[in-house]
Amino acid sequence: MPAILISVLLAVVRTGIFVCMYRAFDAPVPLALALFAIPVLLIALMAPVTIGGFGLREWLLVVSFTEAGIPAAVSISVGLVFFGLQLLVSLPMMFIAILARPGPASASAKEDVR
Repeated sequence: MPAILISVLLAVVRTGIFVCMYRAFDAPVPLALALFAIPVLLIALMAPVTIGGFGLREWLLVVSFTEAGIPAAVSISVGLVFFGLQLLVSLPMMFIAILARPGPASASAKEDVR
């Protein structure tokens, strides 16, 4: 149950980020539509059809919000900025993970101990 609640909370937070980004581009989206379309988009991005969701995320944003009067250029921009923010937030931990990996010398030393 806690995992489901955390998952729902993260989906709501990510939806809020998308809504704020659309407002930053001066293109407010209807909240009811965003609360439906963004979680569907997040589920679709789990399919391993693109690298990092490139193209799929932007296409789904365009398809989802065109009927609400949001220009396609704004939806594409929001998708790319969102990807950039995700990458920017992930970089520090990615470097920490890469630097924390044991090198070949330490791996062979562990085998010698056995």
